[in-house]
Amino acid sequence: MIRARGVFGGVLVGILVSWLGAQAFAQGFVERSHGPDDNWGFRGSEELEQRLKKDLEGTRYYLDAWGATKAGDFTGPPWRGPVAQACKREYARLYQNPVTRFTVVLGYSDFALGSDPDQRVVEDWSTRQALTESLLTPCRGGSLVACGFKRDRDIQKGATILRKTIVGPDGEPRAVVIRLINSMTWGLERQGVRSRQAQELFYGGLRGDADVVIYSGHGGFNEKTRKNSLKFVRKLSDEDRERGINQAVLEALGQAGSRRPKVLALWGCNTWTLKDSILQQVKDLGVIYTNGVLYNDESSRLTLTTLNALLGMWCRKDLTRVIALDPDTGDELRAKPRLQGAFLRP
Repeated sequence: MIRARGVFGGVLVGILVSWLGAQAFAQGFVERSHGPDDNWGFRGSEELEQRLKKDLEGTRYYLDAWGATKAGDFTGPPWRGPVAQACKREYARLYQNPVTRFTVVLGYSDFALGSDPDQRVVEDWSTRQALTESLLTPCRGGSLVACGFKRDRDIQKGATILRKTIVGPDGEPRAVVIRLINSMTWGLERQGVRSRQAQELFYGGLRGDADVVIYSGHGGFNEKTRKNSLKFVRKLSDEDRERGINQAVLEALGQAGSRRPKVLALWGCNTWTLKDSILQQVKDLGVIYTNGVLYNDESSRLTLTTLNALLGMWCRKDLTRVIALDPDTGDELRAKPRLQGAFLRP
């Protein structure tokens, strides 16, 4: 009986291994470097995650010292002067409800591993892990407030849920919820589910399920059509690239009506065209966008920076300055990030 079970178990293992091999082959294993749930076959995954964590740690120190280094020039709370009072009114609008909801969607993001173009590291899972750990880090004071979150046991459709209570612009407590999801996972069937979950969270946020929506990943910029195709999947069809998602974003924002988010941050390459489409039709939204190439490590840092500035209720002067600068060198980023639209209007 024991031998029979062993043989039968061996057959099951063999079938399972064969099935796993077929799944890997079906994908062409172009992203053979990723396997987020178990990290098997994820070449360089541990090194990548550690690098991202180190980058975010450096960003935390940078943000923590921001107010001190700017001294009296800092424009956030305690709201000194008429400019700060106007800023306070904008944040009163953002934090008007008992719970303020942030949706963070990490789109497909990869880079070449060495000289072989088929060996690519897909990093949105590692970014999710590193960003979650950073947000869970206890706060130390200073200008860093994107910290001290608690993980919620409620995992909503593949997303990590983080919660924290902050002091609102009126001095009263406000609950903040961050829903964080990435777009890539392993296996064809599971990949379809995860891509849909990421898209649903993104478009749901635009339809009114979030007060702030942040996308971080490839911008999918098409030079011929001047449209963006934010990537929730590894490979876009020619039709998808030609059509872009500009109209889909506008439709989602239109469906939200007065419930639409106050801020939309688009951390991908050349998202200015998507910004142009939005602001031509939607007047009461602030859009953070790029004017050039944005590298993977920059987008993860800028996601944390955006969260920190909005949670800390930084006014336009500091918010626009902090998103535009490289925290390592102090130079302006080549992507030239900007804020435009109704939020914190100058």
